[in-house]
Amino acid sequence: TIRGGIDPMETAVFVMTACEKMVRPGVDMEWALSRQNIPKDRYIEHSMGLLLYAIGGAKRKAGKC
Repeated sequence: TIRGGIDPMETAVFVMTACEKMVRPGVDMEWALSRQNIPKDRYIEHSMGLLLYAIGGAKRKAGKC
């Protein structure tokens, strides 16, 4: 469920774009993550947590994201 006041179509386009970039961040972003010793799976988990929180207000679990 998305928060009230958020356009569902605009949100769908944003989510699709954001998810595509999460799984294929590009060479520059992969380099930046590796320089900070951030594994790709941890980055994806963190990004999904932020995304879900932003559009739905879902509470994130302690120690996650």
